[in-house]
Amino acid sequence: MKRLIIIMLALIAGMISTLVSPELKADEKKMQVIFITHGQAGDPYWNAIKNGLAEAAKTFEADVQYEAPDVFDMSAMGKMIDSAVARKPDGIVVSIPDADALKAPIQSALAAGIPVIGIDSGLTKYKELGISAYLGQDEYQAGVAVGEKLKAAGATHIMCINMEVGNTDLDNRCRGVKDGSGVKQTIVPVTMTDPVDAKSRIASALQQDQTIDGIIALGPTSASPMLAAVEEMDAKSRLKAMATFDMTPEILEKVADGTLLFATDAQQFMMGYLPVALFKNYKLYGVMPTTAWPTGPGFITKDTAGSVIELSRKGFR
Repeated sequence: MKRLIIIMLALIAGMISTLVSPELKADEKKMQVIFITHGQAGDPYWNAIKNGLAEAAKTFEADVQYEAPDVFDMSAMGKMIDSAVARKPDGIVVSIPDADALKAPIQSALAAGIPVIGIDSGLTKYKELGISAYLGQDEYQAGVAVGEKLKAAGATHIMCINMEVGNTDLDNRCRGVKDGSGVKQTIVPVTMTDPVDAKSRIASALQQDQTIDGIIALGPTSASPMLAAVEEMDAKSRLKAMATFDMTPEILEKVADGTLLFATDAQQFMMGYLPVALFKNYKLYGVMPTTAWPTGPGFITKDTAGSVIELSRKGFR
């Protein structure tokens, strides 16, 4: 009986494996999906997206590639999309930080019969470009929610640190924070590639205006110099709240010990995994969602940070 049960379980496992990831026939071409984003080199935000698409590639036995310019460069990104179109993949996934700059290459892809899915940025613009499906969060509304939390913590003058000036959705984050809080805001532009200069700019802003009592970083690459600047200026005691969008293990440790009030969670893993699954269904059955799927915002606080740190270390959160 025991041997029979083992055999039955093995048969069931084999059936499930076949259903989830059917083996390719010898003459069947792998589905090819190309991701093209504006993610700058060294920005840890994109690691979860890369891991999501890598997991989906294994699950669906697909050829999935990820490309991005080394720096924030819409011209380079547009050329990458054009190059992807020439390869005639089964689907292209794009972030849309500047819809006007990327309109022509995206519409060239659609005109060539290649389905396109938007992720991460461009929620308010993807429909205008002819894209049917989108995964990400409404960055303005995320900013509003962040602003409400900072105000509830007592902030009356909030510094918003923008490390990617020109990215529409990061601008929307700052705008949302101001509208959600209803308090004074100072925007400090910094560069992602020079944390020392970023720390200096943040420290200078704190020194010049002593009324700043709340700080929000728009991502970990600006949160790290923010933390360093606050320590250098010995400004922590005057701050009502300090927080960041997005997370890294180091950021989550600062949330866990109470240094940061919270980190937002856009659940980027889903932005990498789900488009591949959607393209697989489109290839097999011709079906595709016709709306946006919100993946955030969520909020990681002191109470929940501990349970997320290990997943963040592995690059899934």
